[in-house]
Amino acid sequence: MKQSVVYIGIDVAKAYLDVAWAGTFRRVPNERSGHAALVRWIKQSTTPVQLICEASGGYEQALLESLEKSELESYSGPSGACAPVRAGGWHPSQDRQD
Repeated sequence: MKQSVVYIGIDVAKAYLDVAWAGTFRRVPNERSGHAALVRWIKQSTTPVQLICEASGGYEQALLESLEKSELESYSGPSGACAPVRAGGWHPSQDRQD
């Protein structure tokens, strides 16, 4: 049986993270409190989650560290793209260069 995966997209900026998940959009601060709110939101999912974020000149690093501390795995793909994941893993086909 094939397992479903929920994809969450994050646009990373210096001051905030724009998060898109299943038709819901949230903006959280790109700081510890916003990262904690995002982790709590992700952990509510009963379906495996793959979190895909844009690498933004280093502004994603604190988010990746927060995810790791929260026991959510992370992966930095080729060309600096980052794809933090929980269950489901990362697939090279998701790292496109436009």
